Order: sequence, then C-alpha cells, then structure tokens
Amino acid sequence: MAKACPYCRQGDIAEDAVKCQHCGSWLSEAKKLDEYEAFRVDIRKQVGDDLEKHRALIEKLLTRMQIFAGVIAAVAGGFAVYFTGVTKENITQTSTRIEEAASAQVRNAADQATLKAIETVNESVRDRVAGAVRERLDDPATRKLIEDTLAASVTTSVKGEVGARIETIRAEVAGETDAARQTLAALTSEIEGVRDEALVALDKARNLTENTEAAVVAVSSVKSFAAAEYSQYAAPDADAGGLDFQIIRASGKEGVDQLPELMDRRVNALTFELGSQAYWGPVVWKYVEWLGRNPQFQYVVLVDGSEAAVGYWPVPVLAAALNPPANGELAGRNADLHDLPGEGEIGRWEEFAEAVNRGDFDALRALPGFRSMEGAVRSDWSNYQALDHMLQVGADSLPVVDGAGRLVGIADRSQLTTHMLLQIAGRP
Repeated sequence: MAKACPYCRQGDIAEDAVKCQHCGSWLSEAKKLDEYEAFRVDIRKQVGDDLEKHRALIEKLLTRMQIFAGVIAAVAGGFAVYFTGVTKENITQTSTRIEEAASAQVRNAADQATLKAIETVNESVRDRVAGAVRERLDDPATRKLIEDTLAASVTTSVKGEVGARIETIRAEVAGETDAARQTLAALTSEIEGVRDEALVALDKARNLTENTEAAVVAVSSVKSFAAAEYSQYAAPDADAGGLDFQIIRASGKEGVDQLPELMDRRVNALTFELGSQAYWGPVVWKYVEWLGRNPQFQYVVLVDGSEAAVGYWPVPVLAAALNPPANGELAGRNADLHDLPGEGEIGRWEEFAEAVNRGDFDALRALPGFRSMEGAVRSDWSNYQALDHMLQVGADSLPVVDGAGRLVGIADRSQLTTHMLLQIAGRP
C-alpha cells in the first residue's frame, strides 16, 4: 500500500520506504535523529544558556527595584509627618499608597525589562540559529547532500514526465506507422495490378510487333514482283481503298435529315468547303456526334472552292478539342435526330463553323490534330506505293486525292495489303 511524503506530497511512496524518491527527505525518525540530532542539541543548549543568563539578570533587577520602592515609601512617610502633622493612620495610608504606586511602577518596569530580555534572547537565538545554519550550509558535506537530494528529486520528476511523453509519442508513432503500413500495402496491391496489366499489354505489343514484322517480311518478299509488274498494280480508286465518302452542305435543322442515310452507308469522311457560308455549329456537332458512332468514320477534311483538299483532322482528335466537357450529358439530352443543342452549349463547334464559313484557314489549321495534304495518298499510285508510304509515315489509313487534289477516298493499309497479296496469289 502506498503512502504520501509529508514534504513533497507525492502519494506513490512505498509503505516500507525510509526516504522519499522524489524530494530525498528521510521518512524514518531514526534516520532523521541520526543526521540532525547533534545540530538540534547544540541549538537547544545555546538557547537554554541565554535564557538562564537573562533570568538571573531580571531577578536581580526586581530585587533592587523592590528595595528602592521601600526607601521611597519611607522617605515619603517622613516628609508627610514633618510637613503635615497628620496622624499615624494617615501616614500609614499615605505610605501604603506610595508603596502600591511604587510597586506598580516596579511591576511595569519589570514587565518592560522582561519583554526587553525576551526580545534580546530571541535576537540572540535568531543570530545563533542563523549562524549555525550558515555554518551547516557552508559545510561541503551538507551542500553535497542538498545538491544530491535536489538532483535526485529533479531527475526522478523529469524521468517521470519524459517517460509519460515518450509513451504518448510512441503510441502516436505506432498509430501512424500502422496507417502508413496499410496505405503502403494498398499501394503495393495497386502497383502489382498495374504491373500485371503492363505485362499483359507488353505481351500484346510483342505479338503485334511480331505480326508487323511478319507483314513487313511478306511485303518485302513480294517487292520484286510488285516492282517488275508495277503497271499491273497501279489501280484506280478501288485499288486505293474503294471506300465511300460524302461532302456535307447543310444549314438549319433540315441538314440533319441526311444522317440516317449516311449512317447506313458508313461514310468514312466529311468534307467542309472553306468560305461556303453553309455551316451552322449545332448541325456540325450533330453530324460528328452521330457519325462518330461508326468506327469507319475517320476524317474531317477541308476543301477549297475547287473541291481540292487542303487539310484534314482525325475525327477523335478534333472531337476531343471541340466538344464541351459534359459532351456525354449533352448528347443524352439531344438523342433524337432533330434535337439540337443551344448555341451557347457548343461554343467551340460554333467557332469552327464560323471559321469555315468565312474561309479562315489560319484559324482552322491552328486547331489540334490538323494535318496538311502533303502526306495524303495519290490516286495514281499503285497499291505497293501507297502501302510503302503508309509504312513510312506510320499511318493505318490516309485520305486519297486525285491529280487535282480532290478527295476521292480513304486508303486503308490492311485492305491494301490484303488486296495486293490476293492479286499476287491469283497470278497464273
């Protein structure tokens, strides 16, 4: 059972402890007597000597004052008989009054002397005690005992506070470490998932590379045959791909009536004539949004007044640049054929249509994804020339233009390869 220290009030002292572990005070009376008894006996002896000395002085003073009072009373009585001629009783009464008055004076003087003596004794005791304390404090052993006691008390207190703080910090660190460990485990799981996906994608890329290399080898193997019989493979538009295309001129809601037919025909390009003043932003957005549902729809082509192509965009790139952020929601609200968005909802498409209407070619070619017709396939090329050009520029499909620069179709690399191989395989 714990007990409290009577000096520092700490309540965690062991029941059998003889010294406080906080302030260093002795809790055992025997220990205290061993250490301080000599000091107290010395002080008590000095105080007793002073009291005895002053007590003797006071008694001597009182005796003298009593004798002096008697003399005064006798003299006073003699004067009374000599000068007044009073009776013996009067003399006795007068003498008694004088004696009482003198006794009172003596007692007052004795009291004052006693108080003075006590004050002197107290002062002497204080001086002696202070001197003894200073002497004790000047003693190196006493100073070391005090310093050791204070140091032990401070060390114990600081250790307790630091230990409590360390425990708190350790608990906080443990909690944060657990949270970090959980986060790390989650991130590790995500990284492993991404790594697995990356490995799958890498395998697919390797397979694609192998297939491409095989195709290149196949093309190389027939290169000599194609070069020797160049004229046989210089085909008209059908050999360049033979895919359909459509020129769109429309304004107002009436222009959208053609969309179902174009969807059925699976057109792969839309052409816009510079300076035609025929295009309206909501209708242009409607065409690109609807036709974009067909994978065959690949290009938006700019043509001049002579219908010569001057540039083009891949549809996904142009749509990503001009569609509003909430394009999916906008398409859902205008799902019907004749439902068109408000002009403020498709600002970029309106700017596109206005630039086409006023023939602002510089503004149009500054849009993301614009490509000039310098990389287009020529309609007078052979299948081999078109395929070789597409392999060099790294394109799977390209627009096809005739000698006047007019768009006549879309060349698809896979179709060109298949068509050429079939022609070679069918030779007698």
